Amino acid sequence: LLLSPSLTMTTSFPSLLLAVSLALLLVAVTALPAGVHPENSSQYETGAPFSCDGGKVTLPWSNVNDDYCDCADGTDEPGTAACANGNFYCANAGFSPTTLPSSRVSDGVCDCCDGSDEAENSRVTCPNTCATEGAAAREKILVQIAQVEKALLVVEESALASKMHSTETEQKKTALETESAALALEIVEAETAHTSAEAAYEQYEEELDAILNEQFPEPEGLDEVEQGEESEEAGTDEESNEGNEDTDAQEELSELDALRQTREEAISSARDADSKLQTLKQEKEEALKSLSTLRSSKSSKDNEISKLQSDLDLNLGEGNRYLPISKEKFSYEHGGYTYALSVFDSVKQGRTNMGKWSNWDEEKPSVMHYTNGQKCWGGPNRSCDVTVACGYDGEALGTISNIKEPSKCFYTLLLTTPFACTPKHLQQLKDSLPKPV
Repeated sequence: LLLSPSLTMTTSFPSLLLAVSLALLLVAVTALPAGVHPENSSQYETGAPFSCDGGKVTLPWSNVNDDYCDCADGTDEPGTAACANGNFYCANAGFSPTTLPSSRVSDGVCDCCDGSDEAENSRVTCPNTCATEGAAAREKILVQIAQVEKALLVVEESALASKMHSTETEQKKTALETESAALALEIVEAETAHTSAEAAYEQYEEELDAILNEQFPEPEGLDEVEQGEESEEAGTDEESNEGNEDTDAQEELSELDALRQTREEAISSARDADSKLQTLKQEKEEALKSLSTLRSSKSSKDNEISKLQSDLDLNLGEGNRYLPISKEKFSYEHGGYTYALSVFDSVKQGRTNMGKWSNWDEEKPSVMHYTNGQKCWGGPNRSCDVTVACGYDGEALGTISNIKEPSKCFYTLLLTTPFACTPKHLQQLKDSLPKPV
């Protein structure tokens, strides 16, 4: 260890000794055995006895990475392939660290971009490609970061409307419920008015008919002729065939029919000319029309209330984040079919219904269940799980892809949308950026 002249001239011996000790300790800490993950550095103190298997076994330091597996947990051979259950840590400076099973150490294949897994293999020379791979990965991740940042702006722009959705819908529903209740009271009054108008009309009509029947009595002899006609119809065929048609009776019946028709026309004209009857009739019809209008209006409001309640019951994600795509339809072509997702409604393959909206998965909150689709031939009803993932191309509010059929008539689909993006996604991408050397 070389010290500067100024340090030797101005530093006391105890201070110098302390500085040297700290430097040696730093070297000891940083110089970990090959294959050791930094998180496990406290277990590997250079030169000190090595403890493994939960403290049950203690070995001399020379046994670490000696290409012989002494510990059941495999921790004494982090840099060799001696332990079948061991792990090798690739630092991969300039790219992303990774951990390999120890069986891939010194196997002639360059697994780590820094070549450290084959460093002790004289038969293979692994070039350090971490800088190149890291730069390419960094460029790709930076593009993804930019996309997610734009996605978060889209989410932020719609956040206020999404948060206000439930409040506004509830307020609108409450107002409609108030209107519906008021209409219900009006309907009761309208029903009473209609019943009263109908009763007044029927009562006066009955009174008027009695007066008109006296004024225009039935033609005399009509009852006898009709009774005779009924008797002839009730007779046997033999009796009917014995005599000739009674011409006089027929003529008399025709005359009576004419008189009856004249009577009916007279009564009808008198009814039409009766102003009170026509007024009562009009009042009855207007009462019925008013009642029908009120019932129709209430039914319309009740239907809208039901629809608003369905909207309130619909789980649009945390803070209603998926509200902007709740009525959207996304499609794509695959394998000669057109697949279409109507968000919170259905999934279709052409005209075949692959499932209707059901619910979010309780254990996997990014998975939507669409169930009870069209029945498969000789199988169950079709169903589809849609996984919602963060992504944004700068234009579309969503895209679907990656249709699969893991089991008969059960499908999976990927929906990529900016509204699935969160600050957590952005931070994960930033954390995954390879650090330049």
